[in-house]
Amino acid sequence: MSMLSSFFNVNKAMDIQPNLSKRKLKTPRNSAPRKVAKTAHLLNPPEDDPPKADVPILEALENQPPLLEKLGTNLDNTLPLLEEMDIENPVLEGEPVLKDPPAADHVKLEDPPADHVKLEDPPADHVKLEDPPADPSELDPVALDPVALAGDDAVMVDNYEEPENDEKEEFYPNKTYARKMLNVDKYAVNHVGDQIYNPLSRQYATYLIEEAGVNHKVQFVPRNANGSFNFIKDHDGMILYPFNLTVNFPIFPQNQKGEYMYFRINNVDHYPRNANGTPIYVKNKEGREIPPFNEQNVPFYAKDASGKECYPKDAYGDEYYIWNRKPVFAVKEGRPFYAKDKYQNEFYPVINNREVAIGYFFSKIYAKTASGKEIYPHDAEGNEVILPKLGTLSWNYAKDEDGNAYYPTDKTGEEIVQGDYIYDEDGSFKYPLNREGMPKYEKDDTTHDEVYVIKMDLSINWGVDKNGNQRYAKKENGDEYYPINGEFIYDPSGSPQYARTREGNIIFPLDVERNESYLMDDGGSDVIYMGDVLLDRYAKTRSGEEIYPIQITHQIARRYKEVLLNEKYATTHLQEVKYPLDEYGNEYTLDIPIQIAGKEKDYFPRGYPITNDNWVIVPEVEGKEFISDQLLPKVQATNIIGKLYREGKHYRDYVTNVKSTRLSRAARQKYNIFPYVLGASNPPPLNNLLNPPPVPPNKPLPKVSQPLNWSLIGMVLIGFIYLLYQFFLKATK
Repeated sequence: MSMLSSFFNVNKAMDIQPNLSKRKLKTPRNSAPRKVAKTAHLLNPPEDDPPKADVPILEALENQPPLLEKLGTNLDNTLPLLEEMDIENPVLEGEPVLKDPPAADHVKLEDPPADHVKLEDPPADHVKLEDPPADPSELDPVALDPVALAGDDAVMVDNYEEPENDEKEEFYPNKTYARKMLNVDKYAVNHVGDQIYNPLSRQYATYLIEEAGVNHKVQFVPRNANGSFNFIKDHDGMILYPFNLTVNFPIFPQNQKGEYMYFRINNVDHYPRNANGTPIYVKNKEGREIPPFNEQNVPFYAKDASGKECYPKDAYGDEYYIWNRKPVFAVKEGRPFYAKDKYQNEFYPVINNREVAIGYFFSKIYAKTASGKEIYPHDAEGNEVILPKLGTLSWNYAKDEDGNAYYPTDKTGEEIVQGDYIYDEDGSFKYPLNREGMPKYEKDDTTHDEVYVIKMDLSINWGVDKNGNQRYAKKENGDEYYPINGEFIYDPSGSPQYARTREGNIIFPLDVERNESYLMDDGGSDVIYMGDVLLDRYAKTRSGEEIYPIQITHQIARRYKEVLLNEKYATTHLQEVKYPLDEYGNEYTLDIPIQIAGKEKDYFPRGYPITNDNWVIVPEVEGKEFISDQLLPKVQATNIIGKLYREGKHYRDYVTNVKSTRLSRAARQKYNIFPYVLGASNPPPLNNLLNPPPVPPNKPLPKVSQPLNWSLIGMVLIGFIYLLYQFFLKATK
């Protein structure tokens, strides 16, 4: 409803009847106008605020629907996307003026303005920037005659003056647009015929259109009297694009080829932003985002609401650099930054096959992976390039996700030291790795052996391989060697490790007598594994005797036993097999299968095993004693006197009363046995001290009669007396 018709309705409601008999007093034009009928807008209750435009980018709309009519490539009025933005003072191309209408001394109801501006046909569901549809129910305005004033006893004085040259303007009393019957908003029109948007809502007017059974709420832009668009502008001077609010996507214009494009105003492309302030690039038919162009027809990066420039993306979702004779970096808060691929890894632009780093205040900046690891740029040959450190003649090594520096590599994969080594917080430095991933120790100029470096605390500065394992230095022939201070390397689990030859064989450390020895872990057991691989041989004494490694089986009692390697017995310096000893010094053998017929010598090369006090032991196989006539000494089941106790196996093997023909190499010590009593149930264990097991008594001698016994005694006494007589006789002579 126009201000003029509102004013008329107010006076009518108040039943004001001016007296025509009195002279009208007309207020001069230059006098201060008096505001009359300001309550007119209260007769129209304000509508609810129209829904705000929430316009995040829809990935589903990679090929935007043709929501605009096909426009020429050079528009007078072209602007960025219409998002809902909190604009304090939006700049209008046709700024509406919120003023009270000039007062007149009487109401002249000539040609009152219509309730709405009649526009052209509404846009189809592929929205075109045309005027919304007219309301068919809207009637032509009715001209009203002036009110006849009668009577001469009253004079009404007001400040209303009829606008000259029909200078009447519509205005918005609240945040909502007036609406037609077909759910189409309409814009107010100023005195020159320009449609003006509602400055209180900071949004475009909307209309509804159905597409595939779905109602779309679409914004449209007001037009000036000459047909140009009257866009809303943000604080950067960029236009706000109209949006399809249902799908939250801006409405881009199209050229004659059907390609989407930006609104171009004053030879500058304007781009839209979504509700979060993120710019939206227009896409070509392949799905690649296209940057806007400036007055010089040079592409530039779109900015978000905070002023950060944003990279466009290709059809695969990777950001890319704009080129202007060379790649251009986007800028955030005055600092350039790298583009990212779809996995959020930064990458360098490439010039002449060479990756280029960002230069910032006489320094260079590394690109980073999604995890935060800095990465080196590459030269044209494929070598990684270290960047210089700011303000110094040194170099700035790239850092991994944990902030640890690492070396660049050449095209063969070998790490390169540029200037100083990389130092850790504990004062140790990191050796670079060769192409095999092994640390490169410094070398002696004379022997060409790699040398160890002693730290301030007198410990070795170990080299570490690509898997994080410490490694020994190598001699010129490629064999590793132990440092003279007696230190050993450890794997990540804390187990000490042996040195190896060039072929990968174990090198045992030597004691003071030049005997090979095993490394010992924290628990006191010999180390028999290198990683997950069992040692391939036994250590040897200087004379060539093989040595069984020992394993602790009882930490509190400190009991240990000798263990086999690779299911093979150790040998003496005379190449004789020797059985390993258990915790009590008793021998044991390889695990024996059920069927070993013809292979007894493989499992019992020295015959049956024996206890530390040389009694024969019969092994138990599948719950039964294993007795063979191929083994010595000969043993029968009747010779078994008890079960032998071993740590881990408990009472399994059997002790006999058969003495061995060879001696044990173990020292005498006690061991436990269960007495072997047929039919006995769980007999208690007996503690065998240094005495041998009980032996059955000898057979009884044959009985002799009593007379025979006395005769023998008498004969012995007679002989004894005779010897005494001879002794004293010779003594008297």
